[in-house]
Amino acid sequence: MLTTGSLLVIGETGSGKTTQIGEVAVSVKKQTGLNCRLYTADRGGVASIQHLIDLGIIEVERFRPGEDDIWLWLRKATTGQKRDDKGNWSDGKEGVGLFAFESMTSFAEELMLDLRRETAAGRLIGGKPSFSFKRGTTTIASNTETHYGLVQETMREEIWRSQNLPGLGFWTARLKRDEEDDKSSMLGPLVVGKALTTLVPSWFRWTFRIQGVPGMAGAPAQHILWLQEHTDGQVGSYSNARVPLAGFAKLPAKIIPASVPEALELVEKVQQEAMLAAKKAIGL
Repeated sequence: MLTTGSLLVIGETGSGKTTQIGEVAVSVKKQTGLNCRLYTADRGGVASIQHLIDLGIIEVERFRPGEDDIWLWLRKATTGQKRDDKGNWSDGKEGVGLFAFESMTSFAEELMLDLRRETAAGRLIGGKPSFSFKRGTTTIASNTETHYGLVQETMREEIWRSQNLPGLGFWTARLKRDEEDDKSSMLGPLVVGKALTTLVPSWFRWTFRIQGVPGMAGAPAQHILWLQEHTDGQVGSYSNARVPLAGFAKLPAKIIPASVPEALELVEKVQQEAMLAAKKAIGL
């Protein structure tokens, strides 16, 4: 399995994104002996990989609402830092071969929430007032257009920054259904607003969509990992394994049950075959 590069997995809540982090962490551990560091602001928890946390294969650095500054915490995360028992941050890249970030959607939501709080406190970000009202001594405020732009640019910068970390970088995002300017529909990662829905996948070496399909008549649910662009009903959904064009014929459109390690193994195999074919074509 490929153990360097950047990976994005997008899917609905409950589709198995966290479980896939665990599967990749086990594969990285087997191949390199290195652990996984998971940075998470997802409030849904990590129960599906708790056994790997207990075994020490996955180290978790959680954003703590009400205690951490999300702007500073996110920068610490994307530079591979970790906290000690006293809450002090230091370089934490040693011994880590997989840096996982769950999820870009949750990080963006926390940034937007912080900006609403700043506005409610009378500190106008970008100089534009927002809609607000009071209930007793509490002021409730909304986000402004400036906030969306600020968070979008912050997420872009931090995602790119994380790609300087060693080993494999693994981001997750919830799925967003969006409409293009030509009125066609697109499924893509939810960050904040719609501006990044179609852009974010291009920032990663590989992008896979994971999909949970409920079982019928008592049958177990299926989890599908899409390796190529596909249609979900009448809606186009983006997945890109980034293999040589001729390799797409040898790459399955999807894997059932979903397995990111298997996907990366298939991608590696196709790349190796493309290399051999190119050498043969030029007489090497």
